[in-house]
Amino acid sequence: MVIVLGDMIADISMRIGGMPVNATDIQRISYMAVGPGGATNVAIAAARFGLRVAWTWVVTTLLLGATLVLTATTDVAGLPALPAVCFGFLLPNADLLWRKVRDRRGA
Repeated sequence: MVIVLGDMIADISMRIGGMPVNATDIQRISYMAVGPGGATNVAIAAARFGLRVAWTWVVTTLLLGATLVLTATTDVAGLPALPAVCFGFLLPNADLLWRKVRDRRGA
């Protein structure tokens, strides 16, 4: 079984024997890797798609932060992160994306 612990900067992936994992238990891991976390993944994806990396990262991070604030200050059990990620990519890059779609149609 592989579990991933992550935050905005880094994700830590580990292969463990099984669940549940309790704080007082010691489990052997057979694999561990550190990779880019949520916000870093956003920057990597924006660069690969030829989008505005800094603005995409800033807007996505702000929208994810707003989602966390809404979850903490309202009477909800949780809110999905996907809308924040989608709008984080779309808002700062709508003109670039539209240009790519328009160019592809004209070609």
